[in-house]
Amino acid sequence: MLTPFDKASHLWRRAGFGATTQQIHETVERGIEATLDDVLDLEKEDADMEEELSKLSGDVFDLNNNGEDVRCWWLYRMIHSRRPLREKLTLFWHGHFATSLAKVERPAHMLDQNRTLRRLADAPFRQILDAISRDPAMLVYLDGNSNREGKPNENYARELFELFRWESATIRRRTSRSRRARSRAGGGRWHVPLRSQATRPGAEDLDRPQRKSRRPRHPRCDRGASGDSQLSRAKALPLLCQQ
Repeated sequence: MLTPFDKASHLWRRAGFGATTQQIHETVERGIEATLDDVLDLEKEDADMEEELSKLSGDVFDLNNNGEDVRCWWLYRMIHSRRPLREKLTLFWHGHFATSLAKVERPAHMLDQNRTLRRLADAPFRQILDAISRDPAMLVYLDGNSNREGKPNENYARELFELFRWESATIRRRTSRSRRARSRAGGGRWHVPLRSQATRPGAEDLDRPQRKSRRPRHPRCDRGASGDSQLSRAKALPLLCQQ
């Protein structure tokens, strides 16, 4: 039979990244149910953490240019945050929507994605999927910037169908057609670099992007993810999530 200490330890391993012996004893004294209610309240802000990180970002961490500093910044959050469940969910979504600084090559993009995943950590999947489909790091990582009219790049659409969401056997049978349609539906979405807004950037041109993207170059796709003709982009992601 599990002791209260064992239950408290298990709670912090599942809802965070473990706890010190002192924290576990404090959880036992407070009670598992009361602690769990607090852990699951993800709306609470960790003001002390944000203030501390704000100071470190200027003096210790160069988050715009140093990828190692971005990693250390996140590890610091994981270790010291009073809202460890949000950090653990952020880590989960980072693993699900995998990107890599090795290809993205812009620490600021990776930081923006991390903040997006943290903000939407407990949001509906459709909302997370919509945000990640517009994310600069994902656009670069899965070659969305090279998705052009007449030459749709299917890398993101392929990951969307095969990894990012569960697909039924029916959808799987028409994956190739659906993948091309989804590529066209999101085609032309690329971010404008601050220093060169007149050029159409590839991954190598991207500096820190503005918080907007160009209007996709494919207003409609010829054949949608469900086989419906003239499927608009606004309907594409909700349909994928339903299926």
